[in-house]
Parts: sequence; structure tokens; C-alpha cells
Amino acid sequence: MSEFAEPPRTLLRQDPTMAYSKGEQHPSSDMSGRIRLENRETSFVSGTHWTAILDGIAELKDRFEDSEEQSCSNSEMELWQSPTERPTLLFGANTYATKHEILSSIPSRAVANKLVSSFFNAMDMAPVVVHGPSFLKEYEKFWKNPSATSVMGVGLLFAIMCLAMQFQSHRVDECHVMGPHPQSGQDNQHLVRLYQEKTAQCLVLGKYTKCVPYTIQTLILYFTTEHFQSEDTQLGNWILLGVIVRIAMRMGYHCDAGHSSQITPFQGEMRRRAWAILVQLDLVTSSQIGLPRMIKEAESDTAEPRNLFDKDFDDDTVVLPISRPETDLTPMLYVIVKNRIMSVLGRISDLNISTRPTSYAEVIELDTVIHKVRNAVPPSLQTQPTTKSLLDNPEVVMQRAYIALLLFKVQCILHHQYLVPAHSDSQYNYSRQSCIDAALQMLQLQSTLNQETQPGGRLYQYKWRVSSLVNHDFFLAATVLCLELDRDILVGSPHQSNDSATEVARRTTIMQALHESYRIWLQSSRSSWEAQKAAQALEIMLGKEKRAKAPERNRNSCGLSKSAIENLQLQSLSSHSDPESVSDQLSQHHINPIALMSQHSSTLIQSHVPVPSSVGFASDGEYAESVDRFNAVRDEFLMHKSIQLTYI
Repeated sequence: MSEFAEPPRTLLRQDPTMAYSKGEQHPSSDMSGRIRLENRETSFVSGTHWTAILDGIAELKDRFEDSEEQSCSNSEMELWQSPTERPTLLFGANTYATKHEILSSIPSRAVANKLVSSFFNAMDMAPVVVHGPSFLKEYEKFWKNPSATSVMGVGLLFAIMCLAMQFQSHRVDECHVMGPHPQSGQDNQHLVRLYQEKTAQCLVLGKYTKCVPYTIQTLILYFTTEHFQSEDTQLGNWILLGVIVRIAMRMGYHCDAGHSSQITPFQGEMRRRAWAILVQLDLVTSSQIGLPRMIKEAESDTAEPRNLFDKDFDDDTVVLPISRPETDLTPMLYVIVKNRIMSVLGRISDLNISTRPTSYAEVIELDTVIHKVRNAVPPSLQTQPTTKSLLDNPEVVMQRAYIALLLFKVQCILHHQYLVPAHSDSQYNYSRQSCIDAALQMLQLQSTLNQETQPGGRLYQYKWRVSSLVNHDFFLAATVLCLELDRDILVGSPHQSNDSATEVARRTTIMQALHESYRIWLQSSRSSWEAQKAAQALEIMLGKEKRAKAPERNRNSCGLSKSAIENLQLQSLSSHSDPESVSDQLSQHHINPIALMSQHSSTLIQSHVPVPSSVGFASDGEYAESVDRFNAVRDEFLMHKSIQLTYI
């Protein structure tokens, strides 16, 4: 994968306190986002969310607003919706059960052993939440006297078994050993639902709001079981995580354990691990939903967990060992590196939703931080060419891919708001290049992961890790490139640009990436509403680009294609510009207004070119006024057979 371009030195020397002049809105200060009131539901997403970015493309905004209004009558939605409101812990779908009834659902020890082993061997988050050696001690005690184990401890065991069943449902070669009914995959799903229900029942029976031991561990694993229940974003999971974060704060996880003499070194380190994973989950789920993060860095002083194996410390540890060097690839190293990247993502997210004026120098400063964090990634977790990673553990390969994806995502989010401004202001060219390059790298990762997780691929057994959280990043990359493509089409072919070779090559690369991404989303569209929406968006944009590829004989004497002229007409009609500004805009493209109308009058009148869409109008009244203005111009043309476009 290519390195990010370094920011220009001239940008690095700008004053970070520099703000734009009064009345001039800085791109990064736009937190308007998108509020929707539809189907009796109200929703908001920030301006950095992929669905909000789609709103910047008129055709996509209109298309999806129409489709969403009809979504309630769409019978296909039943394919994506669970018959039970989730998460069940919040909606109360699970029935009350006594401890005796819960224990009666524990499988045989032989089955439980295989599930526990699968959990610790398949889930990289396992040591972050559960200390393996300590759990095995409690596990032995449980089998000697199950009724003596706390309800929350039993809930932790059910959560572990539930996740193991979910993992194994993607591994057809091992599914048959996990349940009493090997002949049917539906029986495995039944066990997933059963173990998840028992986990929720234990949380309720154990009064999880009382913050008893094992509460946070059980809640985190329960959240994970709910997350893997759907391929699409689930608002309920984000709300559930909010509950978990508040309970963790109630238990003091946001304060470093070193402040309390009552917390042992072992407990303190496990609390640091749990808080680290909560910070990560908060950032990625909040980004997925399109809302501000819940945990602010200023509200926590919990130290970074140490790079240690579980065998390096236990309940009897008096003094915690120093962190291993980062050349030692422990399970915790992946979490530590991700947390450092998440810290930058958090700062960028806060900047994007800030109501205070911000400067471009702040953006470049954060860009520099991204480069430093990227350069500090240990070699063992840096992406490697395929030929050099053939003998590497597939789990490590996945971790490398996710770290790379996260870095590209951070770069994309930081710079995407400058895509459009860069076309008229060259000072944002670096941001445009960085954003497009990052988005292209993200879609390259999507293609690679899709290929490697197919049957026979190196990562097939890890396909379950490509979840909705990961897909959200691919949605972001695709929509960013669609926005760039839309702007490219709007101003016409790059043939007239001074950098035509560079721009043509860039556009070709973007088209190839979007075609491949479209193919992947199309494969997933039957099981994912978000994948279907992404496929539809790409289909529209690819079709628009194809129509814009008019041969040279279809270009007018000014060198503009018909599609570019039509876009310019519609843009002029909907811009609320006065005659002088419209005339100036046409002059920039060396277009004679009378010649323009005479060239395309038949297309404009006979095909009834749609009036400007309501995108961008403050009220229905303003939209109606624009429509009336358009109709008046058309009538004037029909009466006099000529028109001055500057009067539109």
C-alpha cells in the first residue's frame, strides 16, 4: 500500500489560531448534518456520516428520499429486520428465569470445553476482557459446584459460549462438534439465541446496575453477541453501549486504578484493558451511527494497558511487570496500537462537530499527528506484501488490514470536507489528494478482504470479522469517491484541464475502484439493507459517469460536453444567483449565453428538462419561486424564439 503524501511545509507553518474572516464558513466547521423525519421516526447523522455525504449529490438525495418514504411498504425489508426488537436486554424480550432454570441450560462439559477453547483461540478481544488463566481457575470451580458460582459469573460463561457459537457458525468444518444436533445449521442458530437469552437473564437476575463483579466483562461480551446478529447498523447497540459506558464510569473504570489502594495490580490492569476496549467501541459505533462520541479524553486518566501476555501476571501479582517491547507481538499490542489511532480519530470527530470556528491549520496539524502515529506502528502490525506474509498467522494478517483501514479512515474523515472547496481554492488541493488516495486504499482493502474471505481463501475462517463496523468504513470510502466523481462530471471532462493526464488517470482509477465496490455490495445486497443502498448509489453514479462520456463529436464549440452544459444550466437555475453572477459563471467557461440556448433549446424544451430540485432551498416557498422562474423563462423562449440566459 502506498504511503500518505506528507503535508506541504508551507501549510505546516500556518498559525493554528488563524480563523476565517467573519461570514466565511470554514468547511470543517459545518456540523449541520442531516435531520430526517419519516415513517414516524426522527433521526440525525453528522455531516461526516456516509449517508449525509450522499446528500451532497442531488440525484442520490432525491432517489433515497423517495425510496425511504416507501420503505414501510417494501416487503423485502422483512429480510433484514429481526422479528425481535434488539437488543433484548433493553427491550425486555427475554423472560425472567431463576438461577436453577438458567443452570439447566448449561451444555455438557465436553461441549462447553470446546466452546471455551474456541472463544479464546478465535477472538482477539478475548484477553482484553477475560484473563484466560484466571478464568480457567473459576471455570474449574464452576464444574465442581455450579450453584456456588455467582449469577454474573454464569452470565459470563454463557456470553463466551454464545460468541463461540457465532464464530463457529462461519466455520462449516467445525460446526458439527458444537451442538447436539449436527445435521442442521438452524440448530446452531438456536443455540446462539439460547445462550444469548441466558446471558441477558443472568444480567437481569444479577442486577447489572448494581455493578457487581464480572458485570462489565459480561456486558461487553453481550454487546458483542448483539453486534454480530446483524449485517447492518443497529441503533439499539449504540444505546446499549451507552448504558455499559455509564456503568463502567459508575465503577470508576475511567479513573486509573493507581489512584486506589483497594484495587490490586491484577485488577487494575484488567480494568485498563476493559476501558481501552470501551473507548474503541464508543468511537467506532458512534462513527457508524453518525453521532458524537460518549467518552471524552478530558474525562479520563486511565493509563494505556501494558503490552503483556496473560501469563505475565495473575491474581497473586504484587508488582505489575513493565510493558514488553513492542517487538513482542502479544494479543494486547493490537489493542494498544488501535487505541493510539483512536485517540486521533476522537480529536478529529470532536473537531468536525465543533460549533467554534476552526482553521485549516488545525486540520494540517492533525494530519501531521496521523503521520506520526502511522510511522510508529510496530513492524509486526504493518501491512506486508502478500508474498511476504504467506507464512503469517491469518489473525495477524487481519489485524494488519484493520489497522491500515483505520488509518485510511482517519485520513479520509479529516480531509473529506475539502473535496468540493478544492476545486475552486487551490490551498485545499493537498486535502483533496489525501482524501481521494485514502478512499482508494480503503476500497482496495475491501476488494482484498472480499477475495481472501471467499471459500478457499486464506481468511475464509475469519469472514465473520468483516462486520457492519468494517463495512461502514467501506461505505464512507465509496461515497467520498462518488462525491468527487459527481464534481468531476459537473465541471465536465478533464480533457480541458492543464493536468489532463493526471486527472484522467485519477478518474480512471476511481471508476475501477467504484466498479469493484459495486460488484461486492451487489453480492451482499440481499442480506443487508445498507449494502443494497450502497449498490444503488454506485449504480446511479456509474450510470451518470457513463452518460457523461460523450464522444468528441458531441462536444460543443466551447469544448464542454452536453452533460456538463446541462449540469451548468441546472446549477445556474437553482443557485439563486443574480444575473451578473450567472453571466460571470458562463464567461468562465467561455460560453455565449445566446449560443448556449440556441444549441440546446430543443433538448431543454422538447424533453422537458426537470426543474431544479428542492435540494438547497430553505423552504417550499423558495423552491416554488424557482420553479415559477424556470417556467417563465421557458414561456418567454416559446413566444420570442430567443432568450438571454443571464436573465434566469
